[in-house]
Amino acid sequence: MSAQDTVVIRHMRPEDGDACEALDRGCFPTVDPSTIYTAEQFRNHIALFPEGQLVAALATTGALVGFTSTFRQDVDFAHPHLVSVYQDTDHGWFNTHQPNGAYLYGADMCVDARYRGLGIARRFYDARKALCVSLNLAGQVVCGLIPGYAGHRREMTAFEYVRKVVAGQLHDPTLSTQLRNGFTPRGLLPEYVHDEVTGGWAVLLEWRNADRYTAVT
Repeated sequence: MSAQDTVVIRHMRPEDGDACEALDRGCFPTVDPSTIYTAEQFRNHIALFPEGQLVAALATTGALVGFTSTFRQDVDFAHPHLVSVYQDTDHGWFNTHQPNGAYLYGADMCVDARYRGLGIARRFYDARKALCVSLNLAGQVVCGLIPGYAGHRREMTAFEYVRKVVAGQLHDPTLSTQLRNGFTPRGLLPEYVHDEVTGGWAVLLEWRNADRYTAVT
């Protein structure tokens, strides 16, 4: 990135749909391409929950270099009923959005490979946290993929891999970042995505909003 390029975080607009779809396909090359969110679906996300859809754009050109999509949902961590990202999101349409849901469900986050390492993902996580506080939500829930597991599948189970990442013995490009951003593992989900490289595993993680207040009765 050149010195004059400043990355700004703003709300997603309907005209961003095509660029978001292209970024999604580029960020997840091993995921079944038929399950990547489409431009039309991104526009539906905006219609359902506009404040939950953000993009990272270059101030100088307006080019999109990242995005994050969320919706609201109630989550019972004793019985989470989270099966796959496609069922949880109604096959990418976000029609499972609950306007009064207690948790912000982080369904997707993507940063162009050329702009990674600039803190864009951290800024997305911070923006999500701020949204939780402003809406007085219980927190965030994400089902983080573990792309680093692809290189260890023959030597250990997904459970062993996640334990080692949490212990700091291994680094995972996604899970390690989420742990640094204050998320706590709450379980492991098999076949959460159609990804033959990693086996489709995802880690259920929670970030709690310590500033949440409740009504006094």
